[in-house]
Amino acid sequence: MSPTGHTVTAIAAAAALSAISGSGIGEMAGQAPVLLKALIGNPNHFVCSGDQITAIASLGILAGGRLPDRLEIPAWNRVLNTRESLIPHRTLTHWPALWLAVAALIAHAIHNGIATEAGTVIGLWFAAGACGSSFLHLAMDIMTPTGIPLLFPFGKRTTLNLYRSGSPGEMAVVLVFCAALYVLTLVARHFFQ
Repeated sequence: MSPTGHTVTAIAAAAALSAISGSGIGEMAGQAPVLLKALIGNPNHFVCSGDQITAIASLGILAGGRLPDRLEIPAWNRVLNTRESLIPHRTLTHWPALWLAVAALIAHAIHNGIATEAGTVIGLWFAAGACGSSFLHLAMDIMTPTGIPLLFPFGKRTTLNLYRSGSPGEMAVVLVFCAALYVLTLVARHFFQ
């Protein structure tokens, strides 16, 4: 998927999270001074409110939208006019097992209350959002002809071959995803409020 497609789907996912949780943009923005004060003061046994967790996770989702591509440490070769990266594209950073392990570590830390200081709590919820958004990134990339590796990070890639990156088909998938998130948000708000 193109960078624009990943960005749009991440924005839609972050908006859906805030809508489902009932936290508007204003409420989340109002949490910034509180979180900043907690980071500067660094109190022990810091407990986030629901709005704060939503704000932090939403920022993580936005940051994670392109994380698998950014972790490859890409660079543009001006001589050859090609993209090069330290980690080959769609290998280790696009391997679902890596993200499952990261998600398990984050969930373990949050569930067991390992994080009590403000910086750690904020970091974990930000990482949770970014990790979730990275799974979305992989779901969108498996639909392209290049696909993603499922069994081994440098092995054969699996593809659903539904659209090409940057094509009208990609934008159609993005629109369907955004519409599905909107419907999911309406349903979730109906049942949980």
